[in-house]
Amino acid sequence: MVWNIHFQIAGLAVLSLSAVMLFHQKRLKFKAERAFVKLLVMTLVCTVLDIASIAAINYQSVIGEDTCAAVCKIYLFSLSLVACQSAFFAVAEIRHSFKKVWTNLTLAPLVAEAFILCCYPLKYNVGDGSIFTSGIPVVFTYIVCGLYIFATFFTVAFLKDGITVKRRRTLYVWLLFCIVAAVIQLVFSHLLIVSFAMCISCMYMYCRLENPEYHVDFTTNVFNRKGFEVFLQEYLNSEEGRAVIAFSLNRMTTINEVFGTKSVDKLVSGMASFVEKIDDTTFFKLDDNLFSIIVDESSKTELVLDSLLNRFKMPWDIAGVTVESSISVAYIDSLERVKGIEELEEALYYFTKEAEKQGEGTVIYIDAAELANRKRSIELKRTLDWAFNNDGIEVYYQPIYNISEGKFDSMEALARVRDENGSILPPFDFI
Repeated sequence: MVWNIHFQIAGLAVLSLSAVMLFHQKRLKFKAERAFVKLLVMTLVCTVLDIASIAAINYQSVIGEDTCAAVCKIYLFSLSLVACQSAFFAVAEIRHSFKKVWTNLTLAPLVAEAFILCCYPLKYNVGDGSIFTSGIPVVFTYIVCGLYIFATFFTVAFLKDGITVKRRRTLYVWLLFCIVAAVIQLVFSHLLIVSFAMCISCMYMYCRLENPEYHVDFTTNVFNRKGFEVFLQEYLNSEEGRAVIAFSLNRMTTINEVFGTKSVDKLVSGMASFVEKIDDTTFFKLDDNLFSIIVDESSKTELVLDSLLNRFKMPWDIAGVTVESSISVAYIDSLERVKGIEELEEALYYFTKEAEKQGEGTVIYIDAAELANRKRSIELKRTLDWAFNNDGIEVYYQPIYNISEGKFDSMEALARVRDENGSILPPFDFI
């Protein structure tokens, strides 16, 4: 018997550790994260099946040839499933833009492999310290996995504008891991390192891309601004209707001075616990005194707002200390009105501050008109900054005629502002 499974055992241990960390941490459960969870589980199952296939070959005389073939073929099919899921994970952030026909075509190689596995037998090779399978099913599995790997590479390269640099680089490292491992195992049959490479690359992707700790504020154990940005990124261009509520605590400075930062952190944790009890909502801490609630269904925005405002009419009991505070709120019920995360965040910050200025308990609805006015204000400020720094201020003198003396005795200076395109900015706008 040949038990060439030390690489698989090592990979299984490494990936199991990643799985334990992943499932014991607070997760946002956005699409890319869900795709990674599927990939991690499939890789774990594939590695276990790799070990099971080696055991089946060793005990073929005991379990029978049919059972041995079934175990080995299921393992081969699981390899292709991992490669397919990796392709889905690679484009998880922008998959909503794909037509369904392309998604269905991605599954076609799996159907073809299932047919090949059912129709053709496997050959078992044991000896000289090596144990492996060969035959048409194995060759076809290599072809299918190769197709998925190269399709992933070209898809990531072609759609690079929609995928972050960090994600692209991490995916390229994963692809390199898989290709190198497959070549080594093909040349040196006694080195069964494909499963090990999949486990290591999966853990690498977890640490680089899907570690939930990046999205959590440790002092309060609530999702932070990074989590907010990642969570919303996939929904800005989708048709799923979501609303975003932003609010700040009034008299935060006083609360901080009187009760201390630890009590404030407990207050934030208490707010998060309250929001988590409301269905279809996720709570985020965007800044020291700016918080956000994402509502999965925009039709429930008013209900969530009412619950939030009513709760702040009552005091908060934080570790035996009673804290009272009101909030200022700004909300938007359609993400289609903004072009990106930066524009959304700027609008939330600005309108929440405006709500604070208007008094405690103020709620501002960010509709299309409010956003248009804000965009215009930002453009005017940018134009004025450019004009002041690039001699864009022009002065026109209008003479004033004195009728009693019959002559021009003074003049009025009129300022005009030119933008980068040379157009005159109306005085009403910049004044």
